[in-house]
Amino acid sequence: MKTSLMIIGDELLRNEREDLNAHFVISKLKKKHLYLNKLLLTGDSEASVKEGLLFLIAYSDVLITSGGLGLTPDDITLVTVSKTLGKPLVKDKTVQCYVLNSLKKIRQQANKNYIERMSYAIEGAIPIKNEIGVSPGMHLKITNKHLFILPGVPQEFNAMFTQYVLPLLTSGKRVFEKAFFVPLKESDLVDFLEMLETKYKIKTASYPPIFKNSFLKIKLMGEKESVNKAVKCFKVFLKSKGIKLKKDNQDKKDL
Repeated sequence: MKTSLMIIGDELLRNEREDLNAHFVISKLKKKHLYLNKLLLTGDSEASVKEGLLFLIAYSDVLITSGGLGLTPDDITLVTVSKTLGKPLVKDKTVQCYVLNSLKKIRQQANKNYIERMSYAIEGAIPIKNEIGVSPGMHLKITNKHLFILPGVPQEFNAMFTQYVLPLLTSGKRVFEKAFFVPLKESDLVDFLEMLETKYKIKTASYPPIFKNSFLKIKLMGEKESVNKAVKCFKVFLKSKGIKLKKDNQDKKDL
């Protein structure tokens, strides 16, 4: 299942606010052995959102959007999705009920015009209740794909993603992983890691040290038996370089 996330907001591109939703989604997906296929951060313009929407839908089974569900001029997500998919915005009694209940819950008064304008949904969408804020989310089924449109406020996004979206996602396959911290440079390992991937049908990853006096991190990922064989080969290689692994520089995880 290919899952993508589109974060919408000029304030994020201008470094006026820090995005928290992508990290939240990634951490929750990982617990179900799922990973983001693509992550896109885009601004509050119809052209940008439309371009991102069409691009991500083409490569995803599940697309989640974050942001742009209010009524201020920069909140253009619903309108843009409506135009892009050719599905009109229609007045929805369920959405109106959600909005009225949310306003009552947070003890906020709103004029009739506000309630009227907040009561629209994309035709065919399933409204997603917002238990914390006012703006409901939307769930659209596009042939064999799913589009979840959620608000950008982290507390609201997190609750709606956890309660509604996550349970609908099928868990992925476990990936066996082992990581090592080694006193080598990436250039010392390029050919060897390529050999490991080819010979043992695994995936490798290299993370250069960020801090001074720290080591290069190498990850080996794949089927358990294949990874274990690659680990043995890796240890022989390190031994040939005069490197003996200690317990504190070997990190094991079965994800």
